[in-house]
Amino acid sequence: SIDDDQEELIKRNDLKKRIGESGLVVLDLLDRVPEGTHVFVDNYFGSIGLLREMTSRGYDLTCTLRANRIGDCPIESEKAMKKRQRGYFDYRLSKDKKMIIVGWYDNRRVLLGSNAIGIEPLTSLSRWDRKQKQKIPIDTPQIVRLYNKNMGSVDSVDMFCALHPIPF
Repeated sequence: SIDDDQEELIKRNDLKKRIGESGLVVLDLLDRVPEGTHVFVDNYFGSIGLLREMTSRGYDLTCTLRANRIGDCPIESEKAMKKRQRGYFDYRLSKDKKMIIVGWYDNRRVLLGSNAIGIEPLTSLSRWDRKQKQKIPIDTPQIVRLYNKNMGSVDSVDMFCALHPIPF
């Protein structure tokens, strides 16, 4: 009925205000995905609002975040992290301890959020050091390692699509 359609539209607009247009895309794609599935998204889709919504719906989410999408979370700034050595990280847990926001410094600050992965166990990644002209190990929170592992295949698909465009 019209009232049901209007009510649904009001709910969707409210949700859009909380998680943004790109967050709605993620939720729309979850229609046939079983609850409890772990979803990885990049910073175009990721936000604290989406993390909250996915948590309330029973989905695990790990994402990179843009600085303007972390609200008032007091993660160390990009400027402050530039004074730190590679591998440094700062993190904050939500009050209910269900979500984490991590700022990790590699060549620049990377922001990540998750309701499923934390910082432990710390691992080590091999990164090229321009000054030493060799690869060096740097400390890495677990969230970074698993995000890179799971998003690597998405990057590969993007690369192959760019190399072999299919005309529509």
